[in-house]
Formats: sequence, C-alpha cells, structure tokens
Amino acid sequence: MSGTAVKMRRKIRRLAFPLWRTRGVDIVVTHACIAGVGDAADPAHRGFAALRELLDKYKPAWLVHGHVHLRYDGSKEQVRAYNG
Repeated sequence: MSGTAVKMRRKIRRLAFPLWRTRGVDIVVTHACIAGVGDAADPAHRGFAALRELLDKYKPAWLVHGHVHLRYDGSKEQVRAYNG
C-alpha cells in the first residue's frame, strides 16, 4: 500500500466518530475516485480502496469525485452505480 493510500485510510478513520454520531453521510465529495470504479490504469489516476470501504460501511447516496477527466478517456461513464 502506498503512503498516500495509508494517509487516505487514516483520514477516513478519523471521521468514524463524526459519521457514527450523525448516522452516516448522504453525499461524499472527493478529489480522487474509488479504486476499481472510475479510476485509470496510470499511477496518478488510481483510486483509493479506502473510499470503497467508506461506501460499503456508510452507504452514502452519492459520491462525487474529480481528477479523472473526460479528455483523458471520453468513453468513461460520467454517472455509474456502485453496489446497486
């Protein structure tokens, strides 16, 4: 796991109590995407597995991310479902 991935996992873990206290979250906005969902093969555009874990645990209605631009790959879907 890269140093950046470890830092992202730590940031999300620090949110555990606030997320529990507010009974989760409806919308997550992040720069990076989810690993394996909307990311790209090159290292600069790989997503984070920790975001997938966040989605699996708290089930927000939406996750909005940037970083992967259509000009890189115009065939990428702009809206996709994750786990239904």
